[in-house]
Amino acid sequence: MAWRTEEDLITALVCDMTWAEPLVGTHNALVLREAKGLFGIPDLIVGAPSDGESGCVCFAFEAKLCNWKRALAQAYKYLSFSSASYVVMDASKARSAIAQAELFRQAGIGLLSFSSEGEVCCVVPAVVSRPSSDALSSKAKQSLEDLSFYD
Repeated sequence: MAWRTEEDLITALVCDMTWAEPLVGTHNALVLREAKGLFGIPDLIVGAPSDGESGCVCFAFEAKLCNWKRALAQAYKYLSFSSASYVVMDASKARSAIAQAELFRQAGIGLLSFSSEGEVCCVVPAVVSRPSSDALSSKAKQSLEDLSFYD
């Protein structure tokens, strides 16, 4: 069965964040929905505490029901402020995106499929690297840190 709307898909992702732990390396992550003022508006930014001076590590997620090309372009922009970026596709409609897995690999963008039964599958892992813009990265981290890891 397919997700009815992107909002339904995103809400389900946020309600049970156990899928994110293997990707971000912690269960103690913060989630910010549709953060404004960055390079685009990602559906989710997940922040994981960092041992270094940077405060936290940001991961961006762009969810789409079927338009993987647009999602890939958006996710690529999010590398300006995030250490890794993922496209999350409705599993029932992800076949064409999965067929283009090599494009995701070349771009360094991860690809996840998410079924309406709650199963998340990592098709392509994202490359984790330094964000391309220190200013936007700082802004994203500050937005997450304002939520506080300890609330």
